[in-house]
Amino acid sequence: TVATTVIGAIYTFNIAKPRYTAETYLMVQVMKGEDNTSTQDYDVNMTFNLMQPVSEFIQQDLIIERVIDDLNLDTTPKQFRSNLTVNYSNRSFFITIKYEAGNPILARDIVNSLIDISIDTANNEYPVLSNTMFSMGAAKEGTYTSPNKVLNIAISIILGGIIGVVTVLLMEAFHTSIRNKKELEALL
Repeated sequence: TVATTVIGAIYTFNIAKPRYTAETYLMVQVMKGEDNTSTQDYDVNMTFNLMQPVSEFIQQDLIIERVIDDLNLDTTPKQFRSNLTVNYSNRSFFITIKYEAGNPILARDIVNSLIDISIDTANNEYPVLSNTMFSMGAAKEGTYTSPNKVLNIAISIILGGIIGVVTVLLMEAFHTSIRNKKELEALL
């Protein structure tokens, strides 16, 4: 148990690399008319219909490759996408964008660049998405997300205990020698 706990602690504090997550929100909003500014002039149905296409648009290789080029990242779109989370709700006009990286400042810069490039690309190259996406503010520096140090140590202690108990039970089950006089009398 002690050995497993020590190995778990060494892994958690020395080997596992810390990960940081930055997040921000993107609002999707479609106006009914160009000159109207009251809240009754928003097309709610069209906005809800655009939530999924906008979230998929943000994750397209076109956008991701532009972010990679903009920040000079050494990654592929597939690797980039594995650290990216884009969520939306059918009851809200907001899309949550999160990126996990080994550096809190890099995570923030990636999220901010992704938002800016997505909005700029939509406004300039895709008329159907033009003026429908709005940033809800810049992402802040990424927050620590993993590894969970307390959980890793707890798992190490529990795993060490289980390994110790199973080892003792297996040794006892497969022990075939006679250790004392009582065992010999019991067998005879």
